[in-house]
Amino acid sequence: MPNIREWYEYYKGTQHGLQVVHCSVNILPNAEYQPNCEEVINEYGLELVANDYNANPALGPVQTNAVHDLFQNPYLKPTFLVINCVSNSFSHLQWSLLVNACCGSSDMSSSINQWRGVIDSVYAPPPQLTNVHRAGNAFEFTFLRQRGRTNRVECTTDYVNWTVLTNVLGQNGPFTFRDTNALSNGSRFYRVRRL
Repeated sequence: MPNIREWYEYYKGTQHGLQVVHCSVNILPNAEYQPNCEEVINEYGLELVANDYNANPALGPVQTNAVHDLFQNPYLKPTFLVINCVSNSFSHLQWSLLVNACCGSSDMSSSINQWRGVIDSVYAPPPQLTNVHRAGNAFEFTFLRQRGRTNRVECTTDYVNWTVLTNVLGQNGPFTFRDTNALSNGSRFYRVRRL
């Protein structure tokens, strides 16, 4: 069974087209453990890693895990956190803590499935049109698609009657729409609706 990081890398994000960023954090300052950390980073192909400890040799064996201890009892380690960083989502507030779990359960498959369910419950904000420009005799813009969702591109001249130009089936990632009739039809206004 793929872990959380591999799962979202394979699908290029969540079912709502959102990127999932995985950060592994070392909470052990002991110098003798550092080679093991490097081995784990290389073995699992971790790209975003950080340290969460403050060991001051002048003060003796003092260590704190400042970030970890904001979320869990200092003795409950390791910890798995999910924080929603998506702005303008209508399902969850930005920076809300979605999962705060102490790892170490014998049934990690069940925990991973639960966590994926929580991660996938965050909805993307409405599509935004970016890279809007004229390209020769055509008009182009880009928007992000969502896996398993259809995006409908529509246009109007009066904001009342909307004409469907195309339906774009969802695969996570950007899609560039090109309207080759834009210049021959006077002023047109566009929108993308997620169905």
